[in-house]
Amino acid sequence: MWVIKFIISKMRLYLHVMNLLREYVRFCIGSVLKESVFADKIRKMVDGGMVVKLVEFDAIVRTSLFDSNGEEVGVVRIEKPTNPCRGAWKVIESKMNIEGGFGPVLYDVMLEYSSMNGGGLMADRYSVSQSAQNIWKYYLYNRTDVQHFLLDDIRNAPQDRITPDDPKDDCRMPPADPPFGLLQPFKNKRNSPNPEYLKNPLSYVYRVSGTPVMDELRSLGILKEF
Repeated sequence: MWVIKFIISKMRLYLHVMNLLREYVRFCIGSVLKESVFADKIRKMVDGGMVVKLVEFDAIVRTSLFDSNGEEVGVVRIEKPTNPCRGAWKVIESKMNIEGGFGPVLYDVMLEYSSMNGGGLMADRYSVSQSAQNIWKYYLYNRTDVQHFLLDDIRNAPQDRITPDDPKDDCRMPPADPPFGLLQPFKNKRNSPNPEYLKNPLSYVYRVSGTPVMDELRSLGILKEF
């Protein structure tokens, strides 16, 4: 009988210690994430045992989100710039197979990476989903910490471009679904930007200073870099 009581007392002590440890971890996470725009999402990632992996290839960088079972549930891939486009990396793939709004976290990881290692980040030049357009829209209209720089649509005649004498910002505008994208180029007259062109989030390259999101993920031990 005393053996059973001893085991039960040890189990209770173990559970008590584990509860204290969980509370301590939550306190540490709360302290680290206090200023983060993704505090709630990153906290869910930690609580859910998720891991973010960033893998660098020659000209492509891949950021993936893995669940607690090691299954890939989200990915954003970017490609090194080959055209002027202000030296921006471009998104070539993005998908999320899990609820929770974790996509913007992966986008911010890529935004920080591309800002450190190039001119910033821009949308895919060939296909942009509605959910991806919403992220670009949020960058343009809601994120005061994110800088944006206008691009020239190379489908416009040189005399109709915003900066005809500056080829560094020449770039192909991506087709996309309404309300932000058009299959035809935005026409500018006398080097005066079309208002619709200026309102379109896909007309810009985005940059950010520092790596706050990557630093938070690193400090919590859920960012693995290869």
